[in-house]
Amino acid sequence: KKDLGQWDKAFAESETLLYDPAAEAGEVLEQIDRHIRELGAAKAMLGEYAELLRKALEDYRATTQPAVRRGSRSETYPSCGPAGEAAEGK
Repeated sequence: KKDLGQWDKAFAESETLLYDPAAEAGEVLEQIDRHIRELGAAKAMLGEYAELLRKALEDYRATTQPAVRRGSRSETYPSCGPAGEAAEGK
């Protein structure tokens, strides 16, 4: 891959070169355009996948309940947790 300075030099010296730098630049631009299209397609595919995965995760989280920690103070002594304080009027 050439940097832009090399392209400038090739264009300036085009009459002494054995190849046409304009034709080569056109081929490089076609490659770039092809890569951009491929990246756009990959971005769309990944975006759709991410959207479906977010929805699946959201559905999963909506159908599960947090686990009760066994042996916690609020389980052993119901009046010690937030629910117990509310029940006692605190």
